[in-house]
Amino acid sequence: MKAAQVATGAIAVVLSFALGLWSRPEPRAAATPAVVPPSPGAAASPPAAEPVITFFDTSARRATPILSGPQRLDAMEAQAMGVEPEELYEAQGRDDAWASSVEAFYLEHYGAFLRAALGEVAELRATCKESMCEISFQVPVAEEERAYRRQQYMPTGSLWKPFSREAEKDGFVTVGVLVTLGDEVRDPAMLEQFYRRHRDERFPPGKDIATILAEWERQDLP
Repeated sequence: MKAAQVATGAIAVVLSFALGLWSRPEPRAAATPAVVPPSPGAAASPPAAEPVITFFDTSARRATPILSGPQRLDAMEAQAMGVEPEELYEAQGRDDAWASSVEAFYLEHYGAFLRAALGEVAELRATCKESMCEISFQVPVAEEERAYRRQQYMPTGSLWKPFSREAEKDGFVTVGVLVTLGDEVRDPAMLEQFYRRHRDERFPPGKDIATILAEWERQDLP
């Protein structure tokens, strides 16, 4: 009888250990986004302008996610699992009606912000697919660092990742951002509300955007 009890206990321990190995926790959403707008009425302070890859903790990775076909993950969930946004963007097809509407929005509204923040920019483009967009523009090489930093002060969607790469035109670089639009902002009307709210919180109407950005950058110096 005692030997049977010992054997039963050993089996229970083995099962508990196995279950512990296979019961992995789901990835957790981060508590706050990487760029936090200033509180209404508060003194303007420079928001963080570090490269934003995802709002999620990607330390817990599961099996290789499905990126295409009927069972594919949406871009938000896939990035929560650690998939790079560039890979997701390449895998997406194009929803013409939605993409055209969102492209027009970014070219008008985000383009206005870029011109206010940087002056004239060349080759402004927006290319959207199903739930992701690449927005890019060109600046002289000497302006690369400032353009890369300043473009990040205006949120463009649920997740965004800035980039900078060589341009075909001599003396210029292409700067931009790869944007993921979650369900809360994928609808063009909701995206416009989101954009206007963050723009007005950061840059009150009537205030010069370039002046505000210059002050934020001055405060951020060591």
